[in-house]
Amino acid sequence: MRKTNEHDHAKNSSDDAQGGTDFARRRKIMLGLASAPVVMTVSNAAMANASSHQCVTNTVPGTEPACIPFTDQASADAAQATLNNSFWAAGPVNTDNNTGTGVDLIGLNNNLVSGADQMCVPSGDEPTPDILQITGYRQPGGNYIDQDGGAATAGNPLSASCLASFT
Repeated sequence: MRKTNEHDHAKNSSDDAQGGTDFARRRKIMLGLASAPVVMTVSNAAMANASSHQCVTNTVPGTEPACIPFTDQASADAAQATLNNSFWAAGPVNTDNNTGTGVDLIGLNNNLVSGADQMCVPSGDEPTPDILQITGYRQPGGNYIDQDGGAATAGNPLSASCLASFT
């Protein structure tokens, strides 16, 4: 800024009531803005990936409700609605490993579950980013079975919104 004997160009002739100048006030605002924290933005895809991963790992095994038995299509639909309305994912399971009883339904992996007799909350894991693996369904007593009644491994119970985030 050029300064002469007669004029100080850094000063403004309109002083405010506190004795400061417009220039000083603007300078203070600019310095404040320059020292504001930097906000980093994350892409929607990165946020979705982090969100999906967190939803798989945020629940604790044993916190999910017990499986709900059913005998026909209508009671299977009601059992699924009950679990979904309490924000849990639900899938049909043949808990007695008998395909001659129960109801034939499509499971969460889009395979036929012959003789399904209970609607259960699935457990899952994310072995590869963005890929959900349903590991089993927790039974009373803490054992895990697959949708056909065979032995399965433990995982974290899945909420309905978590399951939907992977589809």
